[in-house]
Amino acid sequence: MKMSEVIHNVEIPEGIQVDVQEHAVIILSKDGKSLRKRFVERGLHLEKKGNGVQVKLHKDTRRLRALKNTIEAKVNNMIVGLEKGFTYKLAVVHAHFPITLNKKGNSVEINNYLGEKNPRHARILEGVDVQVKGKEILVKGMDVDAVGQTAANLEQATRQTKKDPRVFQDGIYLVERSEGM
Repeated sequence: MKMSEVIHNVEIPEGIQVDVQEHAVIILSKDGKSLRKRFVERGLHLEKKGNGVQVKLHKDTRRLRALKNTIEAKVNNMIVGLEKGFTYKLAVVHAHFPITLNKKGNSVEINNYLGEKNPRHARILEGVDVQVKGKEILVKGMDVDAVGQTAANLEQATRQTKKDPRVFQDGIYLVERSEGM
């Protein structure tokens, strides 16, 4: 071990198994579900130590300490995702032209947005379930990054340009984030 090397441990709770392969952390739950994240960064090395992840920093710099905290938060989010899952609730808002939504494969089709003839599309990421219930959209999944990106894709599909957002408030907006599916 070098003198400048700093070691941090990320603890994993009982009932959850962890595996580290190269730069990837794989977390397995009791019921066979798993999540995998890659952390590729210079000056950083990941190892499995007991039932935890050991993060070795080759130098003690502010950037690497911040990255260590990010890895710890992502691993904790993976654990919460396997145990409870994540749910994002979005609301469909319209003033004059009623917006209709259809789920087609791995995308959501948004029809009649501001009276447009061509539909808009929002991509659904792998491992995410989208349920359209009237003017409410539920986005559920185990991976918080994929759930959040899918919700962002839905919001961005109805993003307005060249119009006053105080007047034209039509669109899809995030209303609530919660743990648990």
